[in-house]
Amino acid sequence: MIADKKKAEKIIKKMFEQKIEDNNLFLFSGDLGTGKTTLISSIITELTGERYVNSPTYTIVNTYNWEDREIFHVDLYRLETIEDILELGIFEDVEQESIFFVEWPDDFMGFFKQWKHVMINLDKTDKEDEREIMIDEYSLY
Repeated sequence: MIADKKKAEKIIKKMFEQKIEDNNLFLFSGDLGTGKTTLISSIITELTGERYVNSPTYTIVNTYNWEDREIFHVDLYRLETIEDILELGIFEDVEQESIFFVEWPDDFMGFFKQWKHVMINLDKTDKEDEREIMIDEYSLY
């Protein structure tokens, strides 16, 4: 699917409303500047009403509350090993009610494949305000 940024945000927000009950691990892939953080921030704002959703680039993990669930916005860009991920101490909750929006999962797919997840890949197109969006759902079966 190719969409401009605003249309893409609306499409993916709708998808999240439908998918969030069946999935809680969402992996966002794409080059720098494709809009991963912007999209995730928009989704978190839509779900929680939180006005200030910041990038976790330096904190690595930001946490938000939605209904009776925690939302973890995770940026793995600066992490190098699976041990670094395990030290975060948050992924024990993947099989619970927590929701995970993870940026830069590509180097750690072996780690994430142990859980059902949705992979969202964003790519730039020739037009500055458009993105190509690929969404794949992976189960353990």
